[in-house]
Amino acid sequence: MGRESGFVILNVVFRKEGKWVVAECLELGTSTFGRSYDEADKRLREALHLHLQGLEEVGERERFFMEHGIKLYAEYPSEVEGRISPEVFHKAHVISLEETAIPSSQAV
Repeated sequence: MGRESGFVILNVVFRKEGKWVVAECLELGTSTFGRSYDEADKRLREALHLHLQGLEEVGERERFFMEHGIKLYAEYPSEVEGRISPEVFHKAHVISLEETAIPSSQAV
């Protein structure tokens, strides 16, 4: 499978655990923590990129996306909507499959 470019939307849940903020991606199961929401968010974006790169390197990305209902967008999605209960602090991330960092002006 050749390297495919595009974007995915991943749902992230944040929760406070003591003095830490834990951020977890529901689709990938990837999680991390930080001293603030911004720090946890930044660390999770980095972890998500590494996770997605790993799936690509072992040729499992397409199968994983299909099994977990992750849609691949050719262009940056114009509307991003999370699918988590409004009672939970969360945000939907748009992740580029070809870049290691997304400009903050495009961050959701």
